[in-house]
Amino acid sequence: MKYTVAMLGLAALAGCSVPSAGGGTGGSGGGGSGGNTAVIVPVQVAEDITSATYNPTSNTLSVDAILDGSPLVATYARTPALDVQGYEAYSIKESSTQRSFIGLFKQNARGNLSAGAISDGGQANEILNGGTFTRVSLYTAPTSGLASYVGSYVGVIGYESNLAGVPPVIVQGDAVLNADFDHAVVNGGINNRQYVGQALPGALLPLALRITPITNGEFAGKVEYIGKANGAVGDYAGVFGGLNASDVAGVLVFNPFLGDSYTKETGVFVLPCVQPGTGVPCP
Repeated sequence: MKYTVAMLGLAALAGCSVPSAGGGTGGSGGGGSGGNTAVIVPVQVAEDITSATYNPTSNTLSVDAILDGSPLVATYARTPALDVQGYEAYSIKESSTQRSFIGLFKQNARGNLSAGAISDGGQANEILNGGTFTRVSLYTAPTSGLASYVGSYVGVIGYESNLAGVPPVIVQGDAVLNADFDHAVVNGGINNRQYVGQALPGALLPLALRITPITNGEFAGKVEYIGKANGAVGDYAGVFGGLNASDVAGVLVFNPFLGDSYTKETGVFVLPCVQPGTGVPCP
């Protein structure tokens, strides 16, 4: 199945409503039936990516992003050597003087959600990056109860400021997202983050995904380091999908190192609901 993920730019999102970030108050529309597959990817995680078309059947990725390639919508090359934890890797570097981008994308086993993270390694004092997620098929969500979503997390780190056009560094970890459908909120975190291949000097700290409301099956909140409360270092956002909210997908954009406001990590998770203490998928 082929589908396009629309990621609206700053001007287009200026008049749009997205789920509010942070706080511990409940949202609306966390449960009930979802009759629309359209989702809004908030600008704080879409960043420099205008659109992305990912086809997991044909293993293709086309992206409209600043300075990634030509034509306007550039075709990224499938790069299996960089696959991590079931996330497919795609890359582009049009010439030796241009930026080097990597995208990590995944569609879940049930085929109802997809998400991806894209970043270059940095060039000319600027890192270009962004994340995307989409609901592929219609969904229903519970109106009450707690649910846990557990699985793998991967990310790409932009870190360099010179003119070399280096690729980003890849990381992996474990993700958990807990949902309270009675109060229509989520929270969670990323743990056991580690480098895949090239490493950077900074320590990869565990992350907290702060409590934020669910609105129409979507959410957007703040990222912090575990143990560093009230000190946001970035944003996360995502969407539920499947029968009875069987799955969730989301992206993060944040500063991965303590005290470093330049380096950026763009991460992605695509997680199934699991029964507590069993690892067995929810019905």
